[in-house]
Amino acid sequence: MLLLARLLAPEIFGYFALAGFWSGILNLRAKAGLNYAAVQHKETTGELLGTYYALDAIMTSGGLLLAAVASIVLSLLHYPIQVVYILIALMSTDVISLLVSPLSMALERELQLSRLGLITLIGYTISYAVAIAFALTGHGIWALISINLVYVPLASIGVYLFTRQRIPKVFKMKWRFDRTLAKTLLQAGLSAGLSATALSTVVGQFDNFLIGTFVGVTTLGYYDRAYRVAQWPNILIGFVISKAAFLTFAKVKDDPPRLAHTVRLMFWIMTSLSVVISLWLFFSASELITVLLTDKWLPSAAFLRFLSISNLLWGFVSLGFWLSIALGHKRETIIMSMVQAGTLIVVATPLTLLLGSTGTLAGVGTSMLVGSIVSCIYVFRHVNLRPVDVFVRPAIATTITIVILAMVTNATGWSDLSALVRTLVIGIAATIILLTILFILKPSETIERVRYLMKTWRST
Repeated sequence: MLLLARLLAPEIFGYFALAGFWSGILNLRAKAGLNYAAVQHKETTGELLGTYYALDAIMTSGGLLLAAVASIVLSLLHYPIQVVYILIALMSTDVISLLVSPLSMALERELQLSRLGLITLIGYTISYAVAIAFALTGHGIWALISINLVYVPLASIGVYLFTRQRIPKVFKMKWRFDRTLAKTLLQAGLSAGLSATALSTVVGQFDNFLIGTFVGVTTLGYYDRAYRVAQWPNILIGFVISKAAFLTFAKVKDDPPRLAHTVRLMFWIMTSLSVVISLWLFFSASELITVLLTDKWLPSAAFLRFLSISNLLWGFVSLGFWLSIALGHKRETIIMSMVQAGTLIVVATPLTLLLGSTGTLAGVGTSMLVGSIVSCIYVFRHVNLRPVDVFVRPAIATTITIVILAMVTNATGWSDLSALVRTLVIGIAATIILLTILFILKPSETIERVRYLMKTWRST
C-alpha cells in the first residue's frame, strides 16, 4: 500500500474511503452478527453450519439489493461516479466470501487464528502485487479496486484448504437449516452486529463521510493515508484484542479469576505496547510520512498525530465492547456503541460544517474519549480489577517518556538528522524508555505478562 500511495493521487484514496463508508452502512451481513453468535454455540454441528450458511446468504442478497438502490441515489446526489463503481465492487465480493463463510466461522470456533492470519497475509501479498502492476500500467482507481477482487477469492480458497486440513469433520456433516436455531442466532447476534456496525462504520468511518462529503475527496485521501499508516503497526494488537481476546473471554467467562487475568493482560498490552506505538507515531509523524510516502503526502502528518492518540483510545473502546459481547450483556453492548456513535454524529457534524477537517478531528476525539471512559467503567464493574492497579504505573511511565522524547526532538541539531534516522531514534527511544520504566516499577509483572502473551499467541 505504501508503494501504491507513491504511485496514485490522493483523491483516488479519497474515493475509496468514501465508498468504504457506504459499503459498511449497506452491508447486512455484519449487522446480523451471525458470526458472534455462532462462535459461542456449544458445538459445531451440521445444523449450525447449514443454518449459518442460509442466513448469511439471505443477508448477502439483501445487501446487494441495497447497494443497487444506493448506487442510483448516490448518482442523483452527484457523488463522484468513482465512488459508485467502488461501492458496487466492494459489495459484489461478498458473494464470493459467502461461499466459505461457514468454514471461516468453524476455523474461528476451533481457535485456528494463526491459520486465518496466514491466509490474510498470503492473500494480501498477492493482491497488492496485482494492484501495484495495475498502478504502474496507469489503471489508476482500478489498482485499488483490484485488491478486493483478488484478495477475497484467494482468501476463500485458503479457508477451504485449511478447513480440509484442520477440521475435515465439517465436510462429513449433513448441513441443514434449523428454524429454531436460526431464530436463536439472530436474537443472539443482532445486538452484537448492530453495535459492531455502530463502532466500525459509524464511529470508525463517519469521519470519512464528513470529510469526503463536506471538505473534499483530496483532503480525505490525505486523511485516509494517515489513518492507514496509523493502523499499520497496530494491526497485530488490534487482532489480539478483537479476535483472540473475544474468543478467550467467551471461553473463560464463567471463571472470574481467569477472566480477570485475561482482561488485565489486554490492559497491559494497551498501556505498554500500544502506548509505545502511539508515542512513536505522534513524535515522528512528519518523518514517517516523508520516509514512507514521500513529501507529496506531508499534509497527512497533522492527521497522523491526531490518529496516534485516537487509535490508543480505540483499544479501550474495543476491550469493553468485546467483553460485553462475550458476557452476553446485550443492553450494555448497545449502550456503549450508541453513546459513542451518537456523540460523534452530534459533535462532529456541526463542527465539520464550521471548521472543516479540524472540526471532524475534534468530534472524533470527543467521541473516542467518551467511548473509552464508558467502556472502562463497564469493564471495572464486571471484572475484579482496580483502576489504580491498571493505570497508575503506565501513566507514570508514559509521562516520563513524553518529557524525554520532547527534549530529544527539540534538542540542538535534531533537525539536521535525516528523516529516517529521526524516525528510528524516536521509535527505539520510546520503546526502551517506556518498557524500562514499567519494568523498574514492577519487574515480575512485566516478565510474567510478556511470557503469557507469547505463550497465548503461539497456541492460537
